[in-house]
Amino acid sequence: MTSHLLALTVGPVQQFIAAARRTRDLWFGSYLLSEISKAAAKAVADEVGIDALIFPAPASHVDLDRNTPLNVANIVLSEIGDVDPSGVARKAKEAAHSR
Repeated sequence: MTSHLLALTVGPVQQFIAAARRTRDLWFGSYLLSEISKAAAKAVADEVGIDALIFPAPASHVDLDRNTPLNVANIVLSEIGDVDPSGVARKAKEAAHSR
């Protein structure tokens, strides 16, 4: 059994910070990045299972739904077993783009 570590990042974060003129701009930029990261993490969890997620480590699959209180950083880490890592990464990217 071959095992892989899949690391995905959403960014660049610096452009959101630099473009912010008010506190609410910073808040919304953080919210937007969190929602995009949750979509990518959910796509990964759909492919390999929720237990394979290392970061974020939600309590349940529902935590990764849209507009949940879970805040997610711009990094998604997961242990990938026998699943094709490039296919999982592609589906995560598609989910992030569609969100």
